[in-house]
Amino acid sequence: MLYATIEDYQSLSIANPKIENDYLPNYLEMASDDIDRLTYGRIKSIKLTEFQKEKIKKATILQADYLFQFGDMFDIPIDSFNAGNTSVNLKDMTINGVHTTLKVKNYVDETGLTCTSIYGW
Repeated sequence: MLYATIEDYQSLSIANPKIENDYLPNYLEMASDDIDRLTYGRIKSIKLTEFQKEKIKKATILQADYLFQFGDMFDIPIDSFNAGNTSVNLKDMTINGVHTTLKVKNYVDETGLTCTSIYGW
């Protein structure tokens, strides 16, 4: 199940850079799967409010962009390296096995679907 459509992706200004239309459905599907993992699969089991739908849509679009830009780097076995006076750190967040960004996490957190409290879910 896709949480953002091609039209959503093209119309929302948060998407930068643009993924080509030929590849977009695959990246939106991978991003939707990641959002499912970040929300512990709860999206499929409840009726979302309009507020939640909008936040999930934005998170999906940002996650698709993140996967497009950096997805290949997740499979390399290093997270930093040094060359002379130059140091590079590959920084991201990993939550529930999902590589993502703080911005995506914040959008998903705003929905209330990431709560792991015994009283929340």
